Amino acid sequence: MLPQNAEVSSRRLLPRMDYNTTEKIMEQNTIPYYAHEGIVARMERTIRRLWILCIILIILLAGTNAAWIYYENSFEDVVVTQENCWAVLTLI
Repeated sequence: MLPQNAEVSSRRLLPRMDYNTTEKIMEQNTIPYYAHEGIVARMERTIRRLWILCIILIILLAGTNAAWIYYENSFEDVVVTQENCWAVLTLI
């Protein structure tokens, strides 16, 4: 025997959703204001830490790029002048 306010599903009985049952569910899911304040404070701290992490990562990225540029510029450059131009061209 099915309850009067239930619909048959392939897996289980589902209660019909109307305004009264939705309102009851909302009343059951409310949390106290101090708990909400605690959650918001925790999220603010987490967001602040994530911003700090993003700034640190950007600074580290710029630092590693500068280190690679310095490393690549430390190699000796070959300057071709008119005097050794023919020697370079014969090597190619």
